[in-house]
Amino acid sequence: MRNIELQNALDRSMSGLQFREEMKAAAALVCTALLFTALAAGPGIWSLIQEHLGPRAPYATGAAGAVRDQGIEFGAAAALADRNTVRVSPFGIWRESG
Repeated sequence: MRNIELQNALDRSMSGLQFREEMKAAAALVCTALLFTALAAGPGIWSLIQEHLGPRAPYATGAAGAVRDQGIEFGAAAALADRNTVRVSPFGIWRESG
């Protein structure tokens, strides 16, 4: 019941918004730039995490799984977790050829 009320309130508050094509294109461009920035920063961040882990770095476990959707596969290289934190290494994105 609460979700329906929230959805109705959101629909009412957003009903007057009209997005121009330029705004849609700008939003898509910003999202793409953020995605590629995150992917480019991943290896550097992972090496900083490994330096921070120090002697515990070898305990990082290689991730065995990946997710595939619409011909694109996403996968993590390694992960390390304790009670409070999960750290995942930079992930890869692969596209099926053909």
